[in-house]
Amino acid sequence: KAEGRSSTWQWGEGQLNCPQSAGRLQHREFRGAGTATGCSSCKQAAAKRLRREMTKKLLRDICKQQKLYMTPCLNDTLYLHYKGFDRLENLEEYTGLKCLWLECNGLTKIENLEAQTELRCLYLHLNLINKIENLEPLQKLDSLNLSNNYIKIIENLSCLRVLHTLQIAHNKLQTVEDIQHLQECPTICVLDLSHNKLDDPNILNILETMPDLVSKIYMRILYMFTYMS
Repeated sequence: KAEGRSSTWQWGEGQLNCPQSAGRLQHREFRGAGTATGCSSCKQAAAKRLRREMTKKLLRDICKQQKLYMTPCLNDTLYLHYKGFDRLENLEEYTGLKCLWLECNGLTKIENLEAQTELRCLYLHLNLINKIENLEPLQKLDSLNLSNNYIKIIENLSCLRVLHTLQIAHNKLQTVEDIQHLQECPTICVLDLSHNKLDDPNILNILETMPDLVSKIYMRILYMFTYMS
């Protein structure tokens, strides 16, 4: 593109002007808000433009399309990825879920999961989430993926007493203080912190206090830390 012209960010069938790209960068989008490589304001604008409400009827239609049970409480897995949702809601009847796929939407907040007390795996990567919160009801949660969001601090995870896997790569973590809460999460044994801006060697002191992490994959964490960017 010519110098001085605003570049565009392609989203589905349309395009959005990106005021921050100064004519040099073209943001391209393939399916959901999270897969974009553009700036956060572009992602949020695109998510707003294509947002889709998570209604009870739509959830039933998705279950039908995926050949799942039409009685919500009988489903132990629900695939809601790449749907354009900007808010988590109307999941109260899905009480039997053990695995919930929500990646690549436009979700900005973790909320309304009070009924998912049986959940073991929660996939929230590739969204627009900036805070870890409202996970207290998920006492059986074993695996949580928050990669490719806008999280600046790890918090509110100590309530998850059986959490073993935390993936939080490609976020906005920078300092020792940002990950200090991990010391209160002794059950975590698989941790991905890669592609943040963690360049303080003292971060290893935090990781060393996590007994399961140190004993099982300490060398893997060292590798990840070495190649963080």
